[in-house]
Amino acid sequence: IITIGFPELFDEIPILFLGCAGVSTLLEWFTAKILEKLDHKKWWDYSSKRWNLDGYICLQYSIVWGILGVLSVKFVTPVLMKLYHMVPSFMMQIALWALLGVLIVDILGSTYIIRGSVKRNDTIQKIDHELYSRKKRGLKSISLCVWKKHILRSMRENA
Repeated sequence: IITIGFPELFDEIPILFLGCAGVSTLLEWFTAKILEKLDHKKWWDYSSKRWNLDGYICLQYSIVWGILGVLSVKFVTPVLMKLYHMVPSFMMQIALWALLGVLIVDILGSTYIIRGSVKRNDTIQKIDHELYSRKKRGLKSISLCVWKKHILRSMRENA
């Protein structure tokens, strides 16, 4: 995003750092929100870090993103551009279509896995609720373990 959208930042390292840190941090925050909405859990949690926002982002990692962004723009991008210009255009088109195919397969696979994960989480929550209810009614903890193992085994067999 920085390389394509803000080429004028290449020579101003402090501004480039802030741009890379800002764009990466915003991307991290939006990604965390979307993943939590889809999967109903936090994939990472920076709550224990100083200067965090809802545990999704924190200053420490924003600085890391800024440094990595500057290194990428200043050193990695020029090498990749030289390699890009060395490859014939028909090979680039083949590579582009292949990468597009990989992207589509990745998106479909990730969607399938996330949806299955959400269904499994709902089932596990039902099991936990049932076990808690039985425990409240005075059943022994050994019978709870046997019940949970039985349900989990039947879930694996049905999956």
